[in-house]
Amino acid sequence: GLVSPKWDTVGPDHGNVTDSVVVFIVRPGNPKHIHNWSDLVKAGVQVVTPNPFSSGSARWNLAAAYGAQLKLGKTPKQADSFLAQLLKNTVSQPSSASTALAAFVAGTGDVLLDYEDDAIAAQNKDEPVQYVIPKQDILIENPIAVTTNAANPTAAKAFVSFLLSKEGQKLWAIEGYRPVVPGAAQAAGVSFPTPKQLFTIQYLGGWTKVVNNLFDPTSGVVTKIEGQLGQSTASS
Repeated sequence: GLVSPKWDTVGPDHGNVTDSVVVFIVRPGNPKHIHNWSDLVKAGVQVVTPNPFSSGSARWNLAAAYGAQLKLGKTPKQADSFLAQLLKNTVSQPSSASTALAAFVAGTGDVLLDYEDDAIAAQNKDEPVQYVIPKQDILIENPIAVTTNAANPTAAKAFVSFLLSKEGQKLWAIEGYRPVVPGAAQAAGVSFPTPKQLFTIQYLGGWTKVVNNLFDPTSGVVTKIEGQLGQSTASS
């Protein structure tokens, strides 16, 4: 009830202010030759991704990994097995995307699963990282809406309008976020390559289905895998 039931039906952006994708952040020169999802589960590859029970970023990462397997022609059970292999190769599961990035920059792991905009921000700070966009990837849609109890709805609506304006979208693009307004990235002089097999959360049935399937506290596929690996499954 905090936002209108129709929050995502107004305008061509469907309630989203920016987009992003999941990327593989690697060391300079990509010494482990990590280019696709199968490379993440090779012996000796150390993965970093946040804990999916404390981090929304981690849930996007694992939804991307799961959906990528389906795009590659795997069955749901094979996709489950891939998640088990991926998490077994994971050497660190910090509480958030920002702490995971800090751990990776400090030397933990060979590859970090993260938002594309985080990778770009790290490069803009001259951190020693590169990133790879996998061919099979999920479109991360970042929503925005004015709350129904906004103290100043006029100002709130004006702020949202600015963020969705061409000028606002140019600023987003410069910061590494994919604009939802056509032409904004080009106007900012930024290029965002489109993964060959890009899918949305709806390809997996929507967030409700994904959460029930992967992250349910008792029956979720990831919950069971994490439990077997001794990782925390307590939601924050």
